[in-house]
Amino acid sequence: MTTSPSVRAFLRPSKDRPVLDATASTAEVLADVAMSGDLIASIPVVGTAIKALRARDSFRDALFAAKLIAFIQALEEVPLHQRDEMKRRFETDETAKAAGTTLLLVLERLTDLDKPALLGFLLARFAASDIDAATLRRLASAVDLAFADDLRDFLTHPLWTTHFPTQPEAEYLSRLVAAGLTQLSVGVTWESDGNIVHSPTKLGQVLHRLVCGDR
Repeated sequence: MTTSPSVRAFLRPSKDRPVLDATASTAEVLADVAMSGDLIASIPVVGTAIKALRARDSFRDALFAAKLIAFIQALEEVPLHQRDEMKRRFETDETAKAAGTTLLLVLERLTDLDKPALLGFLLARFAASDIDAATLRRLASAVDLAFADDLRDFLTHPLWTTHFPTQPEAEYLSRLVAAGLTQLSVGVTWESDGNIVHSPTKLGQVLHRLVCGDR
């Protein structure tokens, strides 16, 4: 399992997760960015969001500010040299620019205040070159579409857990099909041979590997 603080926070049971302050002000976000260093604010994904917050201040923007704080805190784990390289890639690579746009759009419309930390973790993995820009974009969209509790169940169970569609335990797997993380397939193990079961897609395997350290 990953030691990333941002992901550990996402995977905690709901009763153990603190309520994120939805009244965070624009000033608080800007102060948080300042404490994180100018380089984080210079990353196009973050910089664009900061400019938007400077231009307005309403309750909706306060909610976005709360999400942005969690997202930025995950980026604090990124070493300085990787932040520099990530900034360069966002400025020069068209695929990376598209991924940055997707991250901003997803962050804006998220209705679960636990997900921004996971998005920040994925951006950190992009900075470390663990995933490419296209995969970052796909994973961001998957996180957006997945219900947070189903996503949490997926990431806290062994990747190749076999569940048949008729089993109650399979419900979270079936709901993740729409997010592109699981699929229906024909079982090939001794207990599922010839039966229709839920299994992770390649994208689901990538996400599980990043978070849980699967080999």
